Amino acid sequence: MSAKPAAVHGLPAGKGSYLVWFRVAEPLEFDCGALGTRRLDTGWTGYAGSAFGAGGLAARLRRHLGSGGRAHWHIDYLRSHIAITEFWFSHDPQRREHLWAEVAAELPGAKRPVRGFGSSDCSCESHLVHLPARPVFSRFVGAVAAHAPEHLRISRRRRR
Repeated sequence: MSAKPAAVHGLPAGKGSYLVWFRVAEPLEFDCGALGTRRLDTGWTGYAGSAFGAGGLAARLRRHLGSGGRAHWHIDYLRSHIAITEFWFSHDPQRREHLWAEVAAELPGAKRPVRGFGSSDCSCESHLVHLPARPVFSRFVGAVAAHAPEHLRISRRRRR
């Protein structure tokens, strides 16, 4: 029996950028490696990243959705504490994680709860964004289009 393409299981095939969202129902303290012990308040938290290596979006999202394995990225320190509820993605050939982190941080009520999270290889303040209420996909897409009119389509998938 041959393996089915990743998209069949709800994960997008191909390379691109993504933003995963999870709800924090109760304040959460977690160890974040070199960043130390950190805290997330209740609300919605998103993490922006890109997947242009082997396996692309499907492999990266599969890793983020799992709970095992050794911590390699900052988001890995959260995996055992969270359940990703939805993810937004694009097959745009440019790495858009930096733009997406900035745009998400401009959404109403947004803050960056952990300075340096996911951004140790760039000059962004953080790739982790916290919102007091569920993020509005259409508002995010509109804001991205205002910053980058040439940006390719952004899609979303919700987990059941």
